[in-house]
This record gives sequence, C-alpha cells and structure tokens, in this order.
Amino acid sequence: MGKENFDFDSFEKEAIEGLKTGKEVFGKNGLFTPLLKRFLEKSLDAEMDYHLQKEEDPTNKRNGLSKKNVRSTSGSFELSTPRDRKSTFSPCAVEKRQVFLGDDLESKILSLYGNGNSYRQVRTVAKCYVLNRCGYI
Repeated sequence: MGKENFDFDSFEKEAIEGLKTGKEVFGKNGLFTPLLKRFLEKSLDAEMDYHLQKEEDPTNKRNGLSKKNVRSTSGSFELSTPRDRKSTFSPCAVEKRQVFLGDDLESKILSLYGNGNSYRQVRTVAKCYVLNRCGYI
C-alpha cells in the first residue's frame, strides 16, 4: 500500500496560479482543501503511531485505512483514517463518525502558513497539536 507524496512546491505553484486566475481559496475544489486533507491525514498517522507505541498488546498493529467523506468550511473531501487490528484506536484530530470540521482548526493551519512557516514546520506543529489536544503530551 503506497503512500502518496505531497509535493508542496507544486502545490504552491498551483495555488499561486489559481489565485491569479480567480480560483476560490475556500469552498468545494478550493485551493486550501488539499492542504487541509494532507494535514489531517498526517495528524491521524502521528496519532496512530503514538497509540501503537503506548499499546500494551504487542500484537496490535496497523490494519489499513478506512475512508470517509468530511465536510468543512473549505470544502468536502475524502479522508483516509488509519485502523488498528484490535479496534482500540480512537482518533482525536478527527473523531470516529465525525463528518464536519469546525473552522477553528482550518484557521490555525492557515495562520501557520500565513506566518511564513514551511510545510515541514507546519507538519511538526500538527503532530504536537494533535498529541497535546488528545492528552498524549
């Protein structure tokens, strides 16, 4: 099961061209939607990694991904969420059965980019945000 690589440089060029041509930043097919999707999937992966490290049962491992449609103020998208064999993983970034995201998280992510943080810096902040919000650290 191969992971797709997110090319931030291509995304940045595409976003700038989209802004020049008048493409919407938010909303369905907006420029921000793929970035939010990637951010959430990385956060969920970090949560799963932490969960499995703290798991007392060493036989519990990753068990693929499940997909769900998520709606947000920046548009709808399909989110891949990790699963574990024992079904003990309860994500905090996007909880089970949660299908709508509030604009609080989106505005935080956007402000990180707006303040000039790189994709790598935002990814690190994402991991810390989710782990702290969920009470892991």
